[in-house]
Amino acid sequence: MKMLAYRFIFSLFVYFISSASLVAAEIESIEDAIRIAGNQRMLTQKMLKDYSLIGVNIRARKARQDLEQASQLFNQQLAQLEGFVKDDHIKQPLMTVKKLWTDVKTIYHADVERDKLIKLTSDSELLLKACQKIVQGLEKQAANDKAILLNITTKEQMLAQRIISLLALKAWQFEEPYSAEYQKTIKEFEQGLATLEKNSTNTTEIVAQLTRVGEQFKRLISTMAVSEGGYSLAIASTSGEKIATQMQAVTQQYQNLLIP
Repeated sequence: MKMLAYRFIFSLFVYFISSASLVAAEIESIEDAIRIAGNQRMLTQKMLKDYSLIGVNIRARKARQDLEQASQLFNQQLAQLEGFVKDDHIKQPLMTVKKLWTDVKTIYHADVERDKLIKLTSDSELLLKACQKIVQGLEKQAANDKAILLNITTKEQMLAQRIISLLALKAWQFEEPYSAEYQKTIKEFEQGLATLEKNSTNTTEIVAQLTRVGEQFKRLISTMAVSEGGYSLAIASTSGEKIATQMQAVTQQYQNLLIP
């Protein structure tokens, strides 16, 4: 009897500890808010990319795991932003995100189906635009150079994921309008990288990290220029993830800099 009681108490203890870890931590600064909102913007494309990769059976097992984790993170960060945002102009797109996410996550939590992809891409585009408005609103609220840099670096993370999602959509025989959007996204990424490279506050570490990003980006583009088959898409997907991770490190480095 005592053993049963002990097991019950221990189970409760584990439950409460686990529940506590799921509670979203409060956002402590406007810079944190921009970084998190920028991360939400990136996740809209990462989740679409993972769903599409599952559909074309490219690194499908990893894509399923990544999609689940990204969905959980999106939920958590949405709660964090809801607790931080006070400005009515930013609350409006935040409510739009919340409404759109209710429908989008239903698709992500179900089996992958080609017939759902058109609606998913359309809703994901609306979700991306709403997330973009949140980042822009927070950047305007911060009104400093660091906020601008954080917006650019988190946008670069999003564009890296978007490039692969567009390639995956093309592989799923959804050619138009994704071919034109693919080229547009590449140019946007190149422009963003060039802007960061010219930044006068770059440290030696940031310069080195941006150089690695540029090299990885060239590798991605050259891979897809040779072939758009499944093998090339798998390699490009890995490159895209590396770029996003490297840009995430740059984001953190900029946030830690004493920039007015």
